[in-house]
Amino acid sequence: MASIPSTRRAANRPRHGASQRRPPLTVVAPPQRKRRRTLSPTVVSIAAVAITLGAIVFTNGNVIAAQFHLQGVQASVAAASALHDQELLQQESMESPLRITQQVAHAARLVTPVAETQIAPVSLNQPVRTIEVGPAPVAVAATPPPVQPTAKPTTPRAATRSIAPAPKR
Repeated sequence: MASIPSTRRAANRPRHGASQRRPPLTVVAPPQRKRRRTLSPTVVSIAAVAITLGAIVFTNGNVIAAQFHLQGVQASVAAASALHDQELLQQESMESPLRITQQVAHAARLVTPVAETQIAPVSLNQPVRTIEVGPAPVAVAATPPPVQPTAKPTTPRAATRSIAPAPKR
């Protein structure tokens, strides 16, 4: 026998697994993509309204909390302002001439007059009328009247009767 060229031998050689029969080939449709869930417009609108309402409620809560804080600060400012005004009034009253004169009058034990007498105004251009004063009065000491002796009771009983008070009726 003649030698078989090596290329022919390879062509005649059975392939690996050729002894098993393959199933016939079938055309398969391309795989479908997984269907993505699309949100309906009603669900999207409801979610948008809910998010908006939530944001409004949250913002309103923060505004109310800030308002309470602001009211507390305003109350403390008003209290401090009232205290400052009171201290200013006290300082002004300490410097007032009325308080100073009252304090001096109290310290000197002065009494306010009951009535005031106003004198008619006098012009400085006219001479003042002179008042003639007579001689000074002479003070003479008066002698005291003589003392009369009182009668003494003779018995002690009579003395007690005259001293004892009259009975009440």
